[in-house]
Amino acid sequence: MSTWRIEIHRSVVCSLALLLLVLLIPPLSIQAAAQTPVDGWTVLEVMPPGPPTQPNLLLNSGLESGSATSADHWAPYGQGYAVDAVVAHSGSRSIRLTNASAGDERGASQVVQLNQAVAQPLYFGGWSRAANLTGQPGYAYSIYLDIQYTDNTWLWGQVVTFATGTHDWEYQESYVLPAKPIKTVYFYLLLRWEYTGSVWFDDLTLQTLPGELAVFDDVLVAAPPTPPDLSGQPLLNLSTGDGLDLSLTQAGGAVAALTLDGAPLVPTGRAYTGGFFVRDVANGSDFVHFGGAVSQAGGALQQTASLPALGLTLTATLTVQNGHLDISGDLGDTSGLDRAVTLYFALPFDASGWTWGDSLRSGRPIAGAAEFRNTTSDGWSDGPVSRTPWSAVTAPGSSAAGLSLAFPLDAPRQVRLVQGPVTRQFYLAFDLGLSSAASLNPSRASFRFLIYRHSVSAGVNGMRAAAQRYYDALPALFTRRTPPGGEGIWVAFSDLDAIPNLQDFHIVYHEGDLTQVPFDDGAGVSTLRYVSEPWSYWMAISDPNVNNTDYNQVLAYLQNQYVNGSGWEQQMAEATLSAGSFDEAGRYRYEATAAPWCNNGGNCAVFTVNPDPEVSVAPYTRNKAQMDWNSSVWGAYSTVPGLDGEYIDSFLSQAPVYNFRREHFAAAAEPLTFDPASHALAIPEVFSVYEFARWLSQDVHARGKLMMANAMFLGLPWGGDLFDFNGSEVNWYESGQFTPPSDDRLLYLRTLSYQKPYGTLMNMNFNQLTYNRVETYFQISLFYGIFPSMFSADASGNRYWDQPALYNRDRPLFIKYIPLIQAISQAGWQPLTSAQSSSASVYLERYGAGVGLYLAGRNMTAGTVAPTLTIFSAGAGLPANGAFSVRELIAGTRQRVDASGGQLTWTPTLPAAGVALFRLCPLGDVDDTCAVDVVDVQAVASFFGQTVPPAPLAYDFDQDGTVDLDDVMLAAGQWGW
Repeated sequence: MSTWRIEIHRSVVCSLALLLLVLLIPPLSIQAAAQTPVDGWTVLEVMPPGPPTQPNLLLNSGLESGSATSADHWAPYGQGYAVDAVVAHSGSRSIRLTNASAGDERGASQVVQLNQAVAQPLYFGGWSRAANLTGQPGYAYSIYLDIQYTDNTWLWGQVVTFATGTHDWEYQESYVLPAKPIKTVYFYLLLRWEYTGSVWFDDLTLQTLPGELAVFDDVLVAAPPTPPDLSGQPLLNLSTGDGLDLSLTQAGGAVAALTLDGAPLVPTGRAYTGGFFVRDVANGSDFVHFGGAVSQAGGALQQTASLPALGLTLTATLTVQNGHLDISGDLGDTSGLDRAVTLYFALPFDASGWTWGDSLRSGRPIAGAAEFRNTTSDGWSDGPVSRTPWSAVTAPGSSAAGLSLAFPLDAPRQVRLVQGPVTRQFYLAFDLGLSSAASLNPSRASFRFLIYRHSVSAGVNGMRAAAQRYYDALPALFTRRTPPGGEGIWVAFSDLDAIPNLQDFHIVYHEGDLTQVPFDDGAGVSTLRYVSEPWSYWMAISDPNVNNTDYNQVLAYLQNQYVNGSGWEQQMAEATLSAGSFDEAGRYRYEATAAPWCNNGGNCAVFTVNPDPEVSVAPYTRNKAQMDWNSSVWGAYSTVPGLDGEYIDSFLSQAPVYNFRREHFAAAAEPLTFDPASHALAIPEVFSVYEFARWLSQDVHARGKLMMANAMFLGLPWGGDLFDFNGSEVNWYESGQFTPPSDDRLLYLRTLSYQKPYGTLMNMNFNQLTYNRVETYFQISLFYGIFPSMFSADASGNRYWDQPALYNRDRPLFIKYIPLIQAISQAGWQPLTSAQSSSASVYLERYGAGVGLYLAGRNMTAGTVAPTLTIFSAGAGLPANGAFSVRELIAGTRQRVDASGGQLTWTPTLPAAGVALFRLCPLGDVDDTCAVDVVDVQAVASFFGQTVPPAPLAYDFDQDGTVDLDDVMLAAGQWGW
């Protein structure tokens, strides 16, 4: 086993001087000489799978000792466990957990005291099998560790998960790289929450590992014993022009130099860990650099490489675009086999002491052993996927620079952005499936990503700076087609013609049908037709003898509809047989359900289907996309010209589901990926839904119409580029409490929308939605620039907008708050806040720039606070020497602003758990137009009972040619102040 070294290996010590000389060589000419390709090399060695040979820290790990009802040293968790003396992986006993209904919690636990003196990695794993287990793999069926450090802080939820359904014994393993020495490990075997069925556990292990190992992308690795000597290689350089420079070795494509504002970042001897490398995941290969050759022409770098031993090829182009490095290319297979591979690009640098951006509100210092990543936890079980399409590592200091890796939202991939403090790499990882069956991309997968510099300043952290650079780099992804100022709330289905004084509610988007268009047009409301829930077919089962939990009966009913049915049901049966998604066993994916919108809550089965318009499976002639969008549907734009656009439902609702149906691979425009456990190739449902929505939106936008989608940004970033209004249905009443979502969740919605409108529909029992709770809902939504509305407790009946008692009760709140949200939406959310609060518990968001900007504040505490708020004039687009006042628009109060040193400060009072909205306007703005003009002088004159001639310049008391603050002050002084 090789030793993980921080210092340079001995094999390259003698070459340091030459390497330093090479780093000083000026960039080569535009046309660089050809270079002989370099064979690939090992970047990281993978440790063999299976348990290491260290002592097992668990007592009775094979569960053989104990009574007939309990295993020694294993305590019951929740509703406990059973000992099975018939089923075992080895020996004669195992632990069995059986849940009869969702909500049951069963398990076993063992507490292990470690009391480490220094932090050491852990290895843990075990065997499990399952029978008739419902649902998708997840944390609720797992080996689960909670870890207490010696300083009594915690690391929660380290898990390995297992397949669901019915399967034989399966081994899963994982590692923990602790940031600190470990005091205690709480080791759980769990089956809880949503699962029903039975699982067994046996032959469990927990081991302490030598400290020289590292975990890279969840794989235990070591440095290679003899890293390649890359000294003396000619370099090719790209520069963004704003302080970021990247140099690759002409032979091999290693990252030999990376400078940020002139500071070199690549650690000595670490060039070999940077650039493109790959892992054959299915075959458990090491992490192997592509090597190859790099050429330069026309300001771009081109890398070509092949790894014959792995049967893989690479072509990549690196260019400078709009101030960032834009890198794209293709990974290819030469074997003709299905391949499950992960492609990496890494920047080698030691980011210790820098800050990893967790969100636009928070970050963590880069330290310890665990890798830093922001991956989804909202049900994506197919592999770690980054929640935001950009990342940020930022140097220390209040005006420091940083680096960002990013991927474009219009090219969905299973991709993650990671900083590894031990391996000293900032990297992207693409999980790609290569197959000759993917005829649009036969045995190949494309990729694209960005590298750019960001810089922080007062009131702006690294993730905010990185976000703005992302928006600027890819503006087409955030095109705003709805007119600013013409936005408002969203209503679903309810007829609006029964609502008196409809304008009070500022309804702009009406999800509905063609019959509602005439009234909506007259009321200035945009009708967006419910055109599709792309991923589903809700099959009503009229035969009472069909058990909707029996797969064979349900499939037979579907096939009978196709053969003997008629009309829409027959057509949908054919489309489902053609487009239905398969699980790994080759069975159609469906769930038994009793939803109120399917068969009136009766016998129903909902199939997961692939809505990709290219799906074609013989002998069927229809697919789901054609059922949803065809000439009879789009023909409405000729017969009902007032129709304003289309609405897509449940965009991300089935995002994490894998489709293993090989017949569908030929339709996939985006690369395949693979199941991380079995390595079988698959299409994530979200990619197919994205393909459908892209196909549809291109047509709709070409007609000059709008697109809207529901269930947007549920922990995944995709789709926002396709839609003009994004939204989601929410329920803030859970477990008997009115509980708003976290700041992180709501800020995520705003971040992915940028300046596009986002709206929510409250789905809860309206008996619990009091007037005060509606105001809380509206105030919190205001802070994030989100348009709030209501729908239905069960997303179907008992709709809010059908109940005059409800909307008339809340009418004053709509009148008060929605215009404020419209105003800040028109001004535009600014990620670069350029503002700060003296209280860490008062959050700030800025809308607009310059005179008239809005600053929203949210008090996260249960008490009244009076923080000092500061706006930094330069960053907010304000003049350095202006005189200003702020008006708080919810309470209607006004306050003088102190200006000094390019900073504007004031100290307001924010109510407990409340929100404030401030508008910064010139001092002397009497009439609240955020401008000082003749009207303001007239107001002063009127206040003192004075009459001034109507000519505008009659108010120019200081005769400087303009009516401004000086004239207001002179008027006030002359007439009584």
